[in-house]
Amino acid sequence: GGGGSGGVRVLQAAWHPLSCSHLCVLTSDSRLLLFDARSSLHAPDEALEVPARPDEAVVAFSFASPSAAGWASLAVWFACSDGALFAACPVLPPSRAGCHHLRSLAPELLKTAPTEAAR
Repeated sequence: GGGGSGGVRVLQAAWHPLSCSHLCVLTSDSRLLLFDARSSLHAPDEALEVPARPDEAVVAFSFASPSAAGWASLAVWFACSDGALFAACPVLPPSRAGCHHLRSLAPELLKTAPTEAAR
């Protein structure tokens, strides 16, 4: 783990809006780590490699609003040092609130899903 020069640094940390115990940490090696603070802050439950061009770095993230429509409510937005923005979706903690939120989206997602008849 970092701390010294050349090591991996924490750039940002925020609680996931769909969990009272999941902490998301953006690191200087362009990874988003999802930790369950109730069990371990040493090993992440999930690790997402955030794609960035070799000459640019991911510098910040923000959660979409849980009240956004459909899959958008499960997105995490990333900002790069060159000003580029992009999203990763779904980013969902394995929590009771996360599962409840996903179940609440099911009717909306089923309405917008392609059907066999439409193919």
